[in-house]
Amino acid sequence: MRIFLVEDNPGDVVLTREALKEIIGREFQMDVATDGALAISMVDEMETGIVSVPDLFFIDLNLPKVHGKLVLEHIRRIHTTKNIPAIVISTSNRAEDRRIVEENKPGFYAMKPMNYNDFVLVLRKAIETLNIDNKNSLPV
Repeated sequence: MRIFLVEDNPGDVVLTREALKEIIGREFQMDVATDGALAISMVDEMETGIVSVPDLFFIDLNLPKVHGKLVLEHIRRIHTTKNIPAIVISTSNRAEDRRIVEENKPGFYAMKPMNYNDFVLVLRKAIETLNIDNKNSLPV
């Protein structure tokens, strides 16, 4: 399993990796883009085969350089990535942010929880909702 994480906070990168280890229960590869511009560049490289195409995108909306909304829209325009599920996390619960994911399916939107256990619960729900277990043999 390969995950592409777009997250600018190093602590949240570690938190996400640990939570996914707990949920997935086996090894996985995770590529990380630390800002929106780098994420878009790496998605373009997926189209050419320079960067491996992931099984799941995990995107923070509030990113430096390019907003996560634009990253998600770019992912949906690229042939090789347009149907890959995306979990979008934000510190806000604005209707506009939720609509971004609705308009760019397959996806799951969640507010970023304040503690680790809630974060694991949110990720588990996202994986179940997106049926990633059926597509990629993940235990949920």
